[in-house]
Amino acid sequence: PLQQESAVKSLRILLVDDNPDNRLLVNAYLKKLPYVIEEAENGEQAVNMFTARPYDIVLMDVQMPVMEGREATRKIRQWEHQYENTPIPIIALTAHAIKEEIDLCIEAGCNAHLSKPVKKATLVTTIQSFVGV
Repeated sequence: PLQQESAVKSLRILLVDDNPDNRLLVNAYLKKLPYVIEEAENGEQAVNMFTARPYDIVLMDVQMPVMEGREATRKIRQWEHQYENTPIPIIALTAHAIKEEIDLCIEAGCNAHLSKPVKKATLVTTIQSFVGV
C-alpha cells in the first residue's frame, strides 16, 4: 500500500491573492485533494516564487497591490518562453465577469477565467480540466 500512495503525485498549486480570506477559502475547498498549495500575496511575490520552483498550475487573482495579476502572468509567460519551459496553466480569479476583463486576462496569458466568489465544484473541475488530477 505504501508504494501506491507515493504513486499519487501531489499537484503543486501557486495560489496568488492579496486577500487572506480568499486564500483561506481556496485552501478549504482543496484541502481533501492531493494538492500542495503555496501562497503569494501579490504578483511580484508570485513571479519570484514561480521562477524559483516548479508548479503545476497557478490560481491568479487579478486585482492586487504591488503587481496585479495580469502583469504577473505576462512576466511568468516571458520567463517560461525565455527558458523554453512548457507553459503551465494559469487561471485568473476576478470579481469582474465582464467580457472585457476576461479578454484582458486571456490576452495576458491566462488559460481560463473564474469569477469570484468561485464555487468549489467550479474550481475543482477547472483545475482538473487542465492537469487531470
